[in-house]
Amino acid sequence: MRHFYLCSLILSSLVFPSLSSLAADNPAPPPPSTAVPEYKPVVSGAPTRRVGGGTRGNTPAPITIAVLTPEHAGKTVNSSPKLYWAIYSKKSQKITFSLSDPSKAEPVLEKVLPDVKDGIHSFDLAAAGIKLSKDVEYEWSVTVMNENDSLSDSYSSGSIVYVNKPTTLENELKGKSTPAFVYAKQGLWYDALQSLSESIDHNVANAANLRQQRAALLSQVGLNMVAEHER
Repeated sequence: MRHFYLCSLILSSLVFPSLSSLAADNPAPPPPSTAVPEYKPVVSGAPTRRVGGGTRGNTPAPITIAVLTPEHAGKTVNSSPKLYWAIYSKKSQKITFSLSDPSKAEPVLEKVLPDVKDGIHSFDLAAAGIKLSKDVEYEWSVTVMNENDSLSDSYSSGSIVYVNKPTTLENELKGKSTPAFVYAKQGLWYDALQSLSESIDHNVANAANLRQQRAALLSQVGLNMVAEHER
């Protein structure tokens, strides 16, 4: 009987490896990174440029809409970046996107975007054939349209400036798997946001962690309501 018991133990150890050996062969995936990009704008006493989730009158806006920009004029080293904004509404909306150069009487671009759903969206200036001029502070906005195609009171606007690349940018980007962190550190808001947003679109497996990073970035410029939706 004792001989049979010993044989059973030996056989079971061969057939069923220990839990510790299984853990060694199949290590648990590492926890998501808790690091977040830190936006460090190079501004001093800059005036407020962003109008977010506001109205043109005194009545409350039935729809929340916000451009995803800092309160000051955000910077980019891309002449044709993507501009991000968010809308929260119970139904799809028709939106007017507008880009203006303060030195010109007419908008650089005005486009109607039909059937915009709840969430974060982008407008690709490159796809629209628009190139920004260096060191010009452009204003851009998104406005909800009424059913009669007039502009409603629900709108938001912000500013963007296309600047020269910082001298250290290229070296800091080399070999980096998280360029958004570098852009944020250099005060390049639009490049940091675009880098993170495109990573979310193309990296489904890590999208939840990347959304947390984007939410943290948005919170740093006071876009707390949008950040909460992200979380």
